[in-house]
Amino acid sequence: MLRSTHTLNCKKSLQGLERKHLTLRTRLKRLTRRTICFSNQTAGAVSGSS
Repeated sequence: MLRSTHTLNCKKSLQGLERKHLTLRTRLKRLTRRTICFSNQTAGAVSGSS
């Protein structure tokens, strides 16, 4: 009985950790895309005004 309760607690903890990891990876990807788009926009504005 104790072993199954311990296993469930570990599984829930691991699922929470995996969820946080996925959320962090997703946010970093979005930030990278936004940064690249911003760089492209400013580079286009600079080269277009010359």
